[in-house]
Amino acid sequence: MDPAAGAVERSRFLYPAKRERVAVFLPEILDNWRRGMAGGDSVLCVVTHGQPDGAWASLSGWRTVYKGWQHQHVVSTGGRGASRAVVLSEQAMKMRHRACDSIQAWFQPSNRYSRAMFGRIAVVAGPDRSAVTDFQYLAVPLRAPSEAPGVTVVPCVDGAGSGLLHLAVRARGRTYATAEELDQEDLLLDRLDDVYRALGLRRYRRIWLAMMDGHDAPVGAAIAYRVHSDSTSAFWRTAATCSSTQRCPATRR
Repeated sequence: MDPAAGAVERSRFLYPAKRERVAVFLPEILDNWRRGMAGGDSVLCVVTHGQPDGAWASLSGWRTVYKGWQHQHVVSTGGRGASRAVVLSEQAMKMRHRACDSIQAWFQPSNRYSRAMFGRIAVVAGPDRSAVTDFQYLAVPLRAPSEAPGVTVVPCVDGAGSGLLHLAVRARGRTYATAEELDQEDLLLDRLDDVYRALGLRRYRRIWLAMMDGHDAPVGAAIAYRVHSDSTSAFWRTAATCSSTQRCPATRR
C-alpha cells in the first residue's frame, strides 16, 4: 500500500489545498485502508496498472452494501488508456465476485473524460440495468430547526412496508433502489457491519422518513451511512431524497 500511496502523491491527486484540508484525517484514512486491505477482497479492492513508459493508474472500491460496491479515487498519470485499464479490470473482477450484484461510481459531469465514460451508460446498457443520477452536496447546521409544521420524522427499519422502497423508486428509479438494497430485509446493513467489525471497521446505515399530515406514504427520506472508522471520530455520509410528487418543507430534520 505504501508504494501506491507514493504514486498517488506523485500523480498530484492530493494537490496542496486538498492535502491541507485532509491532513488531520490522513493518519486515520491510511489506517482504514490498511485494515480494509487486511481482509483480502472482503470489503476493499485496489487495482493498479503500470506501463513500460512509467505511466500508472489506480482505482479503489469499497463494499458499501452486502452485495454492492462503490468505485472511487481513479488516479492516473498515464492518460485515458491507464484509467480505462483499471476501470475495466475492476469491473471484470466484480462480475465474478461472490458478493457483487451492483457497482456504483461517482463522477463529475464537468470532466469530459468521466462524462464520456459514465454519462451515457444508461443509454448503452439500458434503464433496467443502469442509471445516472445527479447528486448535490448540502451542508446543514447541527443546530438547524428540528421541526416543521405538519411533518413528523420517524426511524425506518422496513424498506417495503414503510413506503421507503416505493419512494426511492419514484424519486431515483428501480436501479438505484436495488443497488442500495432498499428492497432487502437487512435494511440497516447489520450483516455487512459484521464483516467490517471483524477488521476493526464499521459500515451500517440509519434511515428516517418524513411523514406529512394527510399522507399515508412518506414524502421524504434521509439515509445516513456510518463509514469505515471504528473510532470516536466516525464519518457519516447522508443522502436525502424527496418524492417527485410532493413538495418537502424547507425545514428538515
